[in-house]
Amino acid sequence: MASASSREARAERAAAALEERRRAERRRSALMIGGVVLALLLIVVAGFLVTRARDTSQQVAAPAAGSGYGVALGDASAPKTVVIYEDFLCPYCGQRKSS
Repeated sequence: MASASSREARAERAAAALEERRRAERRRSALMIGGVVLALLLIVVAGFLVTRARDTSQQVAAPAAGSGYGVALGDASAPKTVVIYEDFLCPYCGQRKSS
């Protein structure tokens, strides 16, 4: 009878140790995943900040419709006016059409 109770006690201790190992493994994997996600987030934020710091362009507003930099189409008394602007520094606007 003593050996049966000692076997049960060993089995209970082994089950408790196994459960503790499983909890530790789950905790370790959760921390690992959280660390990887945090590292990726930091890399993305750092990349954004570096790109933003290196950007030297100034915010330029489009010229007003009455300025000499745009071409207005349509009747001046129309409810809507279309103004066309061409940016000669724009790589797309500066492309030459090849025929």
